Amino acid sequence: MKRSFNTIQNSNNMNVKVNVLLEGIVVGVTDIVDSHSDKKGKCWIALICDVNQNANRITKYLSLKSKCSLHLKMLEYLNNQTGIKLNKLKFAGDK
Repeated sequence: MKRSFNTIQNSNNMNVKVNVLLEGIVVGVTDIVDSHSDKKGKCWIALICDVNQNANRITKYLSLKSKCSLHLKMLEYLNNQTGIKLNKLKFAGDK
């Protein structure tokens, strides 16, 4: 019980907001590469430009898998230059 309380307290300190909605156009997607912070996993990054012309970085961490269906969809939206709407995102940080 004490451990879960510490987890909730830490998440409040990091200003984590859950279920953020983001709409915009994908302007960049990286390849799936080994994560520098976690030696066991992989990650990829996408940049999305919203209606206010702000660039938003989306980082997706994967386990040991090297395939991700969301990564393929992001590449498709990047190539087509059509709008995208993402929901249930976790926002971390002030910027």
